[in-house]
Amino acid sequence: MKQTIKFFTLLLVSTMLFSSCGGDDTTENTETSITVSTNRQEAILETGETFTFTVGNNLSENITSSSTIYVNGTAISGIYYTPTSLGDYQVYAKKGDLTSNTITVHCVTGLESLTISSDNNMVVAGGTITFSLIDNMNRDLSTTNGVTYTANGTTISSNVFTPTTGGEYQIQASYQGVTSNTITVNFLENVYTKKVLVEDYTGAWCGWCPRIAYSIELVEAETSNAIPVAIHNGDTMTYEFESQLRNHFGVTGWPTGKINRTTDWNSPENNNVSQVTGMINNTYDIGLSISSTRTGNNLSIDVSAKFETTHTENLNLIVYLVEDGLHETQTNYTSFYGGVDHIANMEHNHVLRKTYTNLLGDAIPSSDTEMNDTYSRNFNVTIPAVSQATASDKLQIVAFIVNGDTKAALNAQKAYVETTQDFD
Repeated sequence: MKQTIKFFTLLLVSTMLFSSCGGDDTTENTETSITVSTNRQEAILETGETFTFTVGNNLSENITSSSTIYVNGTAISGIYYTPTSLGDYQVYAKKGDLTSNTITVHCVTGLESLTISSDNNMVVAGGTITFSLIDNMNRDLSTTNGVTYTANGTTISSNVFTPTTGGEYQIQASYQGVTSNTITVNFLENVYTKKVLVEDYTGAWCGWCPRIAYSIELVEAETSNAIPVAIHNGDTMTYEFESQLRNHFGVTGWPTGKINRTTDWNSPENNNVSQVTGMINNTYDIGLSISSTRTGNNLSIDVSAKFETTHTENLNLIVYLVEDGLHETQTNYTSFYGGVDHIANMEHNHVLRKTYTNLLGDAIPSSDTEMNDTYSRNFNVTIPAVSQATASDKLQIVAFIVNGDTKAALNAQKAYVETTQDFD
């Protein structure tokens, strides 16, 4: 009996030892769960960034190729997905009867800023202006659906703007919640001819000076919108402040032609007329008018400047008196005027006689240079004794506006004494 009990005890222990040392491992080698993961949590829509998905199982195996991946409930082909719209996307995977966890990925915009510009900032009302819109990724969004343009806060239909009335417009654009910078464009109900001031530094003693005098005659034969002024040195027509003007504008020799005070007239000896005429007949947003009355040698001059747009730069007004029909023998080294070395009793025109403002101009108050402003000045002055003119049709008033910082003439006007030249 005791031996029988020992046998069963050994049998039980042996069974237990066998079970613990070499038992069934089916559960440990079974695929019981799968997990989906992604290479990124966010993709930028505009640059076409792509999500890449990977599927693994509880056995640490990559089972991506044998799994199906779903994005927002729809199976995709392969492991890549490029979103086409902004938003959140729910992603999971399936393999057989197993379904993975669900992850959320995001399609976001890379749009951070917009820059608007225009092909022109000043046109006549009834004309058009075209806007360009570039984002921080250097994409041209000018005509992209969803872009909104506004003018003074009112939506306009496209990036081509055609106003019905003149005025100043603040232009902005917006896209996907981002607003651009603001630009200002001006549509003018009136524009004025941009006339050209030509100052000729000259002298009757200067043998090369006839070349500019002759070129000015050629310019005047083509247009009435050039306004010449002859600034004489060293002869009976010398302007009293000639040296100050010459030094201020860096004139170091004779002749020297200055266009709008700051541009050198290149090669007038070769009759370079086009350099002057090419700057004429453009439009400008400042117009000038001149009228005057005369009593003996007393003049009453009225000059007005009209501003179609606001000007914030420093502006000065300059008023000249110039004289035609003066005669003095001219030294001549050129082939012009018959090539004679002295032109006896040569007629000199446009001779600067007097400046009725500061030499570099009288400041125009900034309060008078806003849109639709008209700035007016009256000058009660005398014709200088040096003038030989007795007839008013030999005397002209020249008025021009200059930029007080750059010294450049912006627009000019002329009128004979006792006549009126309106805005044109």
